Amino acid sequence: MSRIVLSENEKGLVVGKVFDLMQKNPTMTRLEAFNIAQDVLPPGRRREILHDSWLPDWLKRDLGILRDRLKNKESAPIPRKEFAGVVEKPTQSDVLLLLEMRDLLRGIKAELANIREIVRIAASVAKPAPDISEAQQPPRKRKLKVLVLGMLPVQEEEITKAFGDIFDLSFTKDESRVRDMGRNADRIVAMCSKIGHSMQELARSVNAEAYVPVHGGVSSIKGYLEDLWLESAAN
Repeated sequence: MSRIVLSENEKGLVVGKVFDLMQKNPTMTRLEAFNIAQDVLPPGRRREILHDSWLPDWLKRDLGILRDRLKNKESAPIPRKEFAGVVEKPTQSDVLLLLEMRDLLRGIKAELANIREIVRIAASVAKPAPDISEAQQPPRKRKLKVLVLGMLPVQEEEITKAFGDIFDLSFTKDESRVRDMGRNADRIVAMCSKIGHSMQELARSVNAEAYVPVHGGVSSIKGYLEDLWLESAAN
């Protein structure tokens, strides 16, 4: 297998993503964050690393710089750049700017989550009804059963935290379990960048109407589930 040498721009993207993941998940190891952060790279530019000692020196160095700068609350001026089809090497200041933008987007997402919760609560509040027995009451709308294929445990926790109260979620990376778990699922959401072609074809054959291929990382899965939630709430 040929050695993958990342460009300076690719290194900057990976470092920023690793730092972001570790800030949001204090218990996440540097190795876990690195393997997840490679979602920012094209599939052919990724590599799985099994031991922390094998992590590249540039990653360890740049993470240390970012930690020191945040700890000391240093703020360097960020020069304006003119791009003429050339991608420049990102500086640590560029990465810090991206992190500030991330915090802004996180606030917006939090507001959207609050709106979603308000809508969910409002939808669950029933109008005053006549006094009828429990047996006469209409059944509650069941949660959609959603099986997600290809996620790491930390990603499963993230999805469960965001959507566990909305969907009946289950997860697997084991191809031998797809048939039994997918047979009765309302949706089989495949994280195509993390599972092989054979598992994708198996999931499609088990329940073609429920099968949904998603290309991208965790954010793409979240985007699909948000759309599914809005669709199911409208029906």
